[in-house]
Amino acid sequence: MHAAKHDAAPNPWYLVPPACRPPGTGDFAAVTSLGVPLGQTAAVALFLTPLEVTAGVGAVTSTLAFAGAMLALAQKARNDRRDAWWKRAQWAIDKSLSDDEPTRFVGTEAMQVLAADPRATTADLDVLDAALVRALDRS
Repeated sequence: MHAAKHDAAPNPWYLVPPACRPPGTGDFAAVTSLGVPLGQTAAVALFLTPLEVTAGVGAVTSTLAFAGAMLALAQKARNDRRDAWWKRAQWAIDKSLSDDEPTRFVGTEAMQVLAADPRATTADLDVLDAALVRALDRS
C-alpha cells in the first residue's frame, strides 16, 4: 500500500525560519488565495515580484519628475514676468530723464504705475524712487 498523499496547499512561510514566523503560521496555517496566512496580510510585501517593485518605483519616479517639471515652469513664468517688469521700468526711467517735458511726464507717470505693481520688490521700489527723484529734479 502506498502512503496517502497530502493535498493541502503548501505553506508560504516554509522559507522563513521558524523563529521569525508570526504566530499561527505553523505547518497547517490557513492561507489566503495569495498564499499569505490569514491575519498576516502585511507580509504580502515580502512576496512582491521584481516587476511589481519596478512598477512602483517607476510610478514614484514619474510623479517626482512631473512635480519637478511643474515647479520649473512656474519659476520660468515668474522670471519672465519679472524680466518684463524690468524692461518696462527701464523704458519709464529713460523717458523720465528725457529733456522733452511731455516725454518726461509720460516716464514719471509710468514709473508711478510700475511702483503700484504688487510684484515690485522693496529693492525695485528703491530704484524707481531714486530715478523719480532725479527726474523731478530735472523739471
